Amino acid sequence: MIAIQNSPKQAARKRFALREHPWLSLWAVMIATVTSLALSGALIYGMLGLSDAKPLPQFLQPMLFHVLTGFIIAPFIIRLPKGKRTYRQYLDDIGLGGGQPWLRLIALGVTCSLILALSQAAASVIYRLTEGLPLNGAFLRRVFDLSSDLPPRSWGFFTSIPSAFEEVAFRGIVLTVFLSRYSKRTSIVYSALGFGLMHLLNLAVGREPVWVLGQVVWAFI
Repeated sequence: MIAIQNSPKQAARKRFALREHPWLSLWAVMIATVTSLALSGALIYGMLGLSDAKPLPQFLQPMLFHVLTGFIIAPFIIRLPKGKRTYRQYLDDIGLGGGQPWLRLIALGVTCSLILALSQAAASVIYRLTEGLPLNGAFLRRVFDLSSDLPPRSWGFFTSIPSAFEEVAFRGIVLTVFLSRYSKRTSIVYSALGFGLMHLLNLAVGREPVWVLGQVVWAFI
């Protein structure tokens, strides 16, 4: 029998694995995110005809596209972060094996929302001081009244919950891929850079460029 040897190109093609190329993997996750965003928007606002002015669609659409990216496309289509794995192994790979990490993610989202609200209140106090106006009780009660950020007066907290699942894509998948090739510090910086740049998508929905650039920097930090 004559042994048939594979050509170098064929061997290289067989050896290629997306997970071994962190920057290509980052682009793959970004493309998956944009694809999921388009599909979820078409379903929620197109096929179902829901209004983007209502709290429920504002919650469902981002939740759906995060689920599509992190729990369907990543493990079953682009096979990140560690190639073909069982679903249990995949959850372990991205740090979500078991129930406790989910609770930490929810707690993180709640805590960050409260920190943001308190930071905005503190900024109002500082701004009032720069104007030379008094800090009376009525002003302080109005500024630190967080009920305006909670249901039923505001659904902003409810609709921001899906944002916690961005961690699945960038801290679970992307960071894990970079850690296979780079040091921990470098991997954190690169994955954070990708996370920040994803916010450039807000230019497509009409946001002011200066506002978007500020968001990119904030998200990266």
